[in-house]
Amino acid sequence: MSNNANSGVGLSTVLVAIFVTLKLTGVIDWSWWWVFSPWWISVGLIVVLLSFIGGADSALDRPKRGRRVPYTRPQDHDVSHIQPLDSIKNPRKN
Repeated sequence: MSNNANSGVGLSTVLVAIFVTLKLTGVIDWSWWWVFSPWWISVGLIVVLLSFIGGADSALDRPKRGRRVPYTRPQDHDVSHIQPLDSIKNPRKN
């Protein structure tokens, strides 16, 4: 028999098995939503954890403040070499 750490049964699975047994024997009169709530809670915690990790990861990928390209005003650029649109001939026009 191998000693694998992933082969164990989780706490939520044990609780669901206990709750289902108690529900089917009539000991508890809970809704089935509450009987399976350990699984829903586990899934919800995993989703929250993964979204937190994803948000932190995307925040780390953002450029730092000192690395941003400074804003320059349009009048600071030399645009004298650009031909005005009025002087461009339209090839479709006869």
